[in-house]
Amino acid sequence: MKLHHRILEKIFKFSNYSFHKMPSFRILNVHDILEKDFDNLEKIIINLKKNWQFIKPSELSIVNKINQNCILLTFDDGYKSQKYFADKVLKKHSIKAIFFVITNFVKCNSKYEAKKFVLKSVDKNLDVNSIRFSEINNMNFEDLKELIFNNHLIGSHTVNHKKLTEIKDLKDLTFEIQNSKNQLESALNTKINNFAWTYGDINSINKNIYKLIKKNYQNIFSGIRGDNFKKDETSVYFRDELSPFYSEDLVKAFLNGYSDFYYYQSRKKLLNFDKDV
Repeated sequence: MKLHHRILEKIFKFSNYSFHKMPSFRILNVHDILEKDFDNLEKIIINLKKNWQFIKPSELSIVNKINQNCILLTFDDGYKSQKYFADKVLKKHSIKAIFFVITNFVKCNSKYEAKKFVLKSVDKNLDVNSIRFSEINNMNFEDLKELIFNNHLIGSHTVNHKKLTEIKDLKDLTFEIQNSKNQLESALNTKINNFAWTYGDINSINKNIYKLIKKNYQNIFSGIRGDNFKKDETSVYFRDELSPFYSEDLVKAFLNGYSDFYYYQSRKKLLNFDKDV
């Protein structure tokens, strides 16, 4: 665990204070899940359900009318472990989520191809963790169809997981943003209205990229921590990263706003993008 995470965890454990004086709406974001971490992540979910209502993706537009703390669960990239977790855990707890997938990762036809794709385009340090490296695999379009059948939602996470601010050619940028939507809609026969940009931080997006995303999608999801309750009418949503091995106190610290101040300028800049579009 990172040092600042340990500090946040201890501060929350000591104070048990919330920086939110009104109902809060937080969006959690999970990436790959090792099988050994399934139980811990389920314990976190069970604990959160005591004080938070897990909303369905279809309730996104009305969540600010729900007068209690709400959580929306999301997953990025399209790892097979997310499908296993949905089948084993989310189904048991009647939780629905949004799965943001990389279309060319979904198209990988073998575990070998999946590992190769992640190493090249998502996580160059994948092979450092031998357990994670051995478990890495991708969901395919049939997996996504089954998730849709079970009332989960599929969103776009680009075609190749490139950092959008590093793409200089408008044609290539449009391809990453628009073609992922087109491919998913064609393969899944459903509308794709939600997009999460790769890396999720404020340095991985700019006003022109935001404008292009908004032209193609209804909702835009960041990786910037923050509360979404009673925000101004915008297309953008803030998300809190949730690693499967986090402690319950660390998760509560994040959800109660203990690190929100650090992301204040990023949230402000992002909201200004939306106002200027």
